[in-house]
Amino acid sequence: MQDVFSYRIPALHPLAVHFPIALSMVVVIVAGLWLVHNRDTLLTVAVWLQVLVASAAWAAVSTGDVLKEQSEGVPIVDQFVSLHEQLGEYAWYASVALAALLLAARFSARRNTRRAGAPLWLRLFVFLALAANFGLIAWVSHIGGIMVWGVPA
Repeated sequence: MQDVFSYRIPALHPLAVHFPIALSMVVVIVAGLWLVHNRDTLLTVAVWLQVLVASAAWAAVSTGDVLKEQSEGVPIVDQFVSLHEQLGEYAWYASVALAALLLAARFSARRNTRRAGAPLWLRLFVFLALAANFGLIAWVSHIGGIMVWGVPA
């Protein structure tokens, strides 16, 4: 057991990247439930999950530079690292914007006293935007996976 503590992880990026992937998948599921059931509790959970997605995306982006420096000269990394980095930053920006959108949706849903919940068009728009962001995060992750595990076809 002590052998485990004689090693260290020099770059946190491989650990950090899993959180935005998993959390963005969960927030899409919660948003889908909100789309169908229109419950304020589901919207509140989606808001907090999206804040976590944005935070996790920031952690993934901010830890990537160390791994980028360590991987210089590896041909497959050199080929894809700029695209991976750029799309990762876009995913982070989109995650922050979606957290703000969810907060606005929550404010709008609570402000409307004529009827409970949010209108269908808003729930659908938020769901589709979150699903698109998950797709972007999945694509960024796929490119990262290619840099680590890819072999010529």
